[in-house]
Amino acid sequence: MSYARQRTTAAGPGSPNISSPTEQSCAELPRDFRKEIATFARKLKRDYRALFASNPVYRKRAGQFLTALLPPKPRRRGRPGRADVTQAIRLLALFRRQYPDERPAEHWRRVYSHAIPNYASMSKVEQSDARQELRERVRWRQRTKRRYATKGNPAATTHRTPKPPTFATGATMTVSVVEVQRMGILNGRQRSSTEPKRGLA
Repeated sequence: MSYARQRTTAAGPGSPNISSPTEQSCAELPRDFRKEIATFARKLKRDYRALFASNPVYRKRAGQFLTALLPPKPRRRGRPGRADVTQAIRLLALFRRQYPDERPAEHWRRVYSHAIPNYASMSKVEQSDARQELRERVRWRQRTKRRYATKGNPAATTHRTPKPPTFATGATMTVSVVEVQRMGILNGRQRSSTEPKRGLA
């Protein structure tokens, strides 16, 4: 008697039916879905036969790319964003477009009643605390987004051009060797142009 049959017999008629790991991992696809995938695969094979033949890794990459496009999407790393902060950022952008002549403080006043839950029923102190917390969270979210965008795109970092050295009295000045040599050459040229030629005096 095989091991699988022994397990079935030992379990008894009242025990639940336990499927094998192979049966659990292989989910049956609908017939129409399988036909559509097969049609798409034949089209890729026909249009990109030379590409797949050049390197077998393209077959694996195509499957990975198709898997990445299908739901469910993996959850982003880190904690999910707060809904009130997300709504406040969207409303701020909306009010800036609708009321371009208003000041930022006026845009924020329009946001509070929509983004803060139960804002109208709060006391004055509670409203002030909620407004301050919401503004801080929005600034923190925007600052974090800019920092990650700059980290992912090094070209987005702004490089400041160094200021020319100032010749203020009593100020400490640091000049590179190249600048000293350049200054010496310029001084030499100016001196040679102003000095009278020898032998002609």
